[in-house]
Amino acid sequence: MTISSAGVYCLAEDIVGKITIASDHVVLNLNGKQLSNTSDDALVVNAVSNVRITNGSIGPSSGSGIYIMPGSSQIFVSQVDVQQCTEAILCDSSSQVTIEHCDLMLSTTGMTIQSSSEVQVKYTTASRNAYVGFSLLTSDGNQFSECTAFYTGYGSTDPLTDVYGFVSDSGKGNIFESCIAQRTLALTVTGVNNVAAGFALTGTDRKSTRLNSSHTDISRMPSSA
Repeated sequence: MTISSAGVYCLAEDIVGKITIASDHVVLNLNGKQLSNTSDDALVVNAVSNVRITNGSIGPSSGSGIYIMPGSSQIFVSQVDVQQCTEAILCDSSSQVTIEHCDLMLSTTGMTIQSSSEVQVKYTTASRNAYVGFSLLTSDGNQFSECTAFYTGYGSTDPLTDVYGFVSDSGKGNIFESCIAQRTLALTVTGVNNVAAGFALTGTDRKSTRLNSSHTDISRMPSSA
């Protein structure tokens, strides 16, 4: 299903398949319904602007639950639960994106922001994701406020993979304000130096900061590997 004209759209029933938003000035009200697609991404924002997505659930999906494609801007996502995806939300090479009051659950990664700027994530929880709660990759000037990464590492099966609640890799000037990483888990295998961290700045990251943010209960579990 492709939305190719501006307007307000409201789901009347659950949908199995992919919705692509290919027009500026679109409001998509999920209306408490569920969108799932086990063969691809579920909801794609295709290089457009002035899009609002609210009020429903997405997943399972074999790709991203919400994929904000390169060139998108002025995107607003609110009150959406996303679960059982490769990445619950992927924001790639986009700007002026706001994500708030969302729950990102039971996915490989809760949220990835890649090569993007001016993204604000507020009052959002990433829980029981396998390897990363919130990930920033080569992204500058983004802000997380009052977000929680809970039980990251849940369901992890690879003892070689690092586990992070929040991570900014090779970015600049990102801010984590009043965020909490709680009960981060990682597998342990003899001779492997993997990382388990609530917050991490990696690669060439510069001037990213934590303000009134904390982490608790980092644990390691024996691996059978």
